[in-house]
Amino acid sequence: MFSYLSKKIAIPNNAKLKCIAWNGEQGWIACGGEQGMLKVLKLEDVKAIADVSPGGQGLNANQTLQGHADSVVVAAWNEQHNKLTTSDSNGLIIVWTLHKGLWFEEMINNRNKSVVSDMRWAADGSKICIIYADGAVIVGGVDGNRIWGKELDMQLTLLDWSPDGRRLLFCTAAGDCHSIDAGGNPVSKVPLHCVMGTTGSGAALVQFYSYSGQHLRTLRVPGTGINALAWEKGGLRIALAVESFVYFANVQPNYHWAYFAGTVVYAFSKPDRAEACVVFWDVQTHETHAKYVRRLVTVKAAGQHCILVTRGEETGQCNVILCDAIGTPVDSNATVVEPLCLTMTSTHVVAASGDTRGGEGTSNPITAIAAAPHMLLIGRSSGEVHCYTLPDLVSAGKHTLRCRPQALALNCNSTRMSVIDLHGVLSFYDFLMPAQQPGAQGSGVPTSGEHLAVERKDVWNMLWSEDSPDLFAMMEKGRMGLDPEEPVQCAARLCCFRDLEVTAVMLDDIMKAGIEPEKHQVLQFETRSLRDTRQLLNTVSIADTMQFIEENPHPRLWRALAEHALKARSYDTAEKSFVRCVDYQGIQVVKQLRRMDTPLKQDAEIALYLKQFDEAESLYRRMDRPDLAIDMRMRLGDWFAGGEVKRAVDCCVLLSQWDQAVTLAQEHSIPQIQTLLFKYAAMLLEQQRTMEAVQLYRKAHFHKEAAQLLLQLAKSEAASHGPPLRIKKLYLLAALEVDQLKARMLNIGEQISTGSPGKAGSASTGTAAAAHTLAGLVELEAAGRAGAGAGAAVSAWHGTQAYHFWLLAHRQLYAGNTDAAMRTALHLRKYDDVLDPQDVYSLLGLTAFYNGFFGQCSKAFTRLESLTNIDEAKRESFADLAMSIFMKDPPNDPKTLYETREHGSIKLASLGMTSKPKASKREVCVASGKLIKDMSTAVCCKTCKQYTSYAERQDKDICALCHTQLPLGSSTSLMTSLSYLDTDMEE
Repeated sequence: MFSYLSKKIAIPNNAKLKCIAWNGEQGWIACGGEQGMLKVLKLEDVKAIADVSPGGQGLNANQTLQGHADSVVVAAWNEQHNKLTTSDSNGLIIVWTLHKGLWFEEMINNRNKSVVSDMRWAADGSKICIIYADGAVIVGGVDGNRIWGKELDMQLTLLDWSPDGRRLLFCTAAGDCHSIDAGGNPVSKVPLHCVMGTTGSGAALVQFYSYSGQHLRTLRVPGTGINALAWEKGGLRIALAVESFVYFANVQPNYHWAYFAGTVVYAFSKPDRAEACVVFWDVQTHETHAKYVRRLVTVKAAGQHCILVTRGEETGQCNVILCDAIGTPVDSNATVVEPLCLTMTSTHVVAASGDTRGGEGTSNPITAIAAAPHMLLIGRSSGEVHCYTLPDLVSAGKHTLRCRPQALALNCNSTRMSVIDLHGVLSFYDFLMPAQQPGAQGSGVPTSGEHLAVERKDVWNMLWSEDSPDLFAMMEKGRMGLDPEEPVQCAARLCCFRDLEVTAVMLDDIMKAGIEPEKHQVLQFETRSLRDTRQLLNTVSIADTMQFIEENPHPRLWRALAEHALKARSYDTAEKSFVRCVDYQGIQVVKQLRRMDTPLKQDAEIALYLKQFDEAESLYRRMDRPDLAIDMRMRLGDWFAGGEVKRAVDCCVLLSQWDQAVTLAQEHSIPQIQTLLFKYAAMLLEQQRTMEAVQLYRKAHFHKEAAQLLLQLAKSEAASHGPPLRIKKLYLLAALEVDQLKARMLNIGEQISTGSPGKAGSASTGTAAAAHTLAGLVELEAAGRAGAGAGAAVSAWHGTQAYHFWLLAHRQLYAGNTDAAMRTALHLRKYDDVLDPQDVYSLLGLTAFYNGFFGQCSKAFTRLESLTNIDEAKRESFADLAMSIFMKDPPNDPKTLYETREHGSIKLASLGMTSKPKASKREVCVASGKLIKDMSTAVCCKTCKQYTSYAERQDKDICALCHTQLPLGSSTSLMTSLSYLDTDMEE
C-alpha cells in the first residue's frame, strides 16, 4: 500500500487540536481543541474526473459550535441518529443534533467528578458508553436515560464496542486490556504481546499495519506529534490532528488486480462468502465473468493471460492458475514458493519468496523484481539490482542504486529502468550511460549504467509506454503526470499506455461496485502531442501539421494525419502518412479510393474505414446504392440493422429478389412461403439457372425437388459428354439430398415419440409418431414414383460409383499402374446402364492390352463388335484392330482374376440359370478399386456405405467416394490389412 498527505486545513487562532472524529455515513468531521474550540467540517462531494483527488476538494460546511469553555478532548459520532457527542477537560458532555443542515445543542451532562477519557456509540447507535479517568463507567441510551453504571478500580483511557454490541473492551494507563459484557459483568483480561517503550521522544509518524500484524507503510507528518486521528468509513482516507492543523492522508491499498488484453481482472471479498470473488471485466464490451477462488494470494497479468496465485491445501504450497480473458483456466502448476514479489511476461512468470536457502537468513532480502521478454531484474534491500537474461537465466551484471527499491519497471526496449523506493520517490536508471562507479566486486572495471538524478516524490504508480521508450505515466499523490506535461487531477490506477493514450480505471469505485462495474469507471487520457496535433489539424494547414509531426514523430500522430487527409481527400498526404506509420491496410485503402470515380462513394468508403458505419450507410443511401449499405452490414455482421420484415419481403418480391424474400419469410415465419419458393424456382428454371434453383430448394429443405433437378442435370451433362468429375459431383449431391429427405421424414416421428419426457408411453404420443412416420413413408413412395425417392437414391449412388471408378481407372492408367487400372475397369461392367458401353469396353480393352491380359481384351472387343448403336464402319474398325492384335498374341490371360469369376456368376444368374457361385461376393475398395479379402481390414463409410481398406487409407481420413469423414480404425487392423492385396486366384 501507499499513503500520502493530500490536504491541510488550518484552525483559526492557532488553537491546538485535541480530538478528531469522522462520520462515515454523512462525511462530517468534528475537530475539538483548546479553549473550547469545536468545529464541524464537511468536504465537498466530488464527481468530476478532474477533482477526483481529495486535494482538489473544498469545504462544503464549516460550523463552529459554542458550548464548551475548556479544551474539547473527546468526540464521538452516532451515525444512525445523526448525533455528535463531545466532552471537555472539565467532564462536560454535550450532545449535538442536526437540524436543517446546522448543528444545535440537544442535551448537557456533567458528572463533576472526573475527566472523560473516552466515549463510543454502539454500532447500532442505540447505546453510548462513557469512561472516566477515575474508573467510572456509564452506559446510556440514545434518549438520554442511564442504563447502568459501574466503578472500576483502574485508570481507564480507551474503549470500544464489539461489532454486535455485546461486549466492551477497556484499555488502562498501565497498558492492560479488559473485556466486559454489555451488562457490565467482567469477562476476561485480554493478553497483549507488545509493550510500548517509555523513553522515546515524540514523533509525527503514522504506522500502517495489516490485520495479521505485517508492517505496510510509515507516513511522516509535519509537526511534533499527532494528537488524534480518524478513519473515513471506506478506509481510503485518514484525518490527523497535528498541533493546530488537520491533515488528510490518502491511502492506496494493495488491491488484487491486473490489466491485460482489454480486460480488467480484480478480486474482492464478500461478507457472505469465504472465497474471494475474482471478476474479469471486458472494458470494451463491458461483459463480466465472476469466479470464486479460495485462499487467493495475488493476481498478475501480461500478454493474453493472467495468473491467480492461491495457497494450497498443504502448508507451504501455492498454486499458480493461468487464465484467459474470461476467467477460464488454461493451465495450473503447484510450487513451494509463496510469492513475496511477483512479475510476469507473455512467456514467463517469476516469483520470489521471503525464504532463504537452508534457513541461514540474509540481511539483503529481495524487495522488488521486474521482467521484460529477454531480461529479469532482481532488486535487493541494499540497493543492488541483479540482471539476468531470459530464458536461460545467465547473469548479465549488477547495478547499484542509491535507494532501497520497492517497485521496478523496464521500458519497451529495456534501456531504462524506473525505481520507486520505500518512501515513494521515483527515479530512473539508464543502462546505456557509462557508469560513474567501479564495477562489481571491486574489479575497478566500469560497468554501463547510471542512476539518474531526476526524482519525483510521493509516486505510487508508474507505467511505461508500450511503443515509445521515452514516455511514461505516473501517479504522483492525487495527480496523473505525463512527463513533461502538466499533471491531471486523478486518483485512478494506470492500466495501459499505448498510441499516446493512457487507459486508467477507478479501482476504488470498481471495488465498491463489486461484480457490476460501470462504464464511466474507465478513463482515457491523451498526451499533449496528440491533443496538439488534433488542434493543428482543425486550425492550420495540412502542410504545417506535417511539419509539426516531423519534429515530434510518432506512429499515432502520422495515423491521425492520414485520417484527416482522407477526410480532406488529400490522398498523397494520406499515403505518405500511412507509409510513415507502416499501415499497409491504409495504403491499400488510398489506392482503392483513387480508382473510384464518385466523390460520394469515396466519402462512404472513408467513413467505413474510420468505423463510422452509420455515416457510411447514410452516404450509400444518398447515392441510391442500398446494395452497398446491405453489403456493409453483412460484412459487419449487423443482422439487426433492419426490422420491417413484412415490408422487406414485399419489397424483395417487387424487385424480384426472391432468394432474400424466401430467407426472410423462413426466418420470421411468414405464411405462403411455399408459394414464394416455387414461384422463384420456376423463374430460375426459365432463365436456365438450374443450380441456383437447386440451392434454393436445399436452403428451404425441399430435398425431393433438389434431388430431381440434380439427377436431370447429371443426365444432361452425361448426354452432352460433360466433364466426368462434374457429373460425379452432381450424382453425389442428388444422393445426399435423397438421404436427407429420408432422414428428415423418419426423424419427425422419432422427435414426436421422444418429445415428452416421462410420457413416452402415452397413446396420443404414439399415435402422432405413427401418423408422421406413415406420412413420411407415403411421401417417400410418392417421391420414388417421381424419381426422387428410394429408387432415386439407388440410382444416384449408382451413378456416383460409376463415374468415380471411371475417373479412378483413368488416373491409374495415366500413372502407369495398368494392373490396377484393368481391375478397376472390370468393375465398370456393372455400370453400363449409366456409362456408355462403348466407352466402358474400350477402356477395358485398352487396360487389358497394356496389362497383358489378352483374354479380357478379346472379351472387350467382342462386346464392342456386338453393340447395336454403332455404325458398320465403326464395327469393322473394331474387328480390324482385334485381328491385328490377336494375330500376334493369342486371347489368353496369364491367370484367372477373382473379379472375373464373381462377375461370371452374376451373369449366369441374370440369364435365369441356376449356378453355384465359385466365391462369395466381396466388397470393392473405393480408394484403389481392388477387392477386399478380409472385411476386418476395412472401414465402412457411414454416408455412402462403401468400404475403404486401411492400407489404402493411409493418412487420409475422408472417404474417396463421398468425401465425408471416415470412422477411426484400430492399428491392429491396419497392420493386418496388407494381406488383402492377394486377390488373385490361380486356376
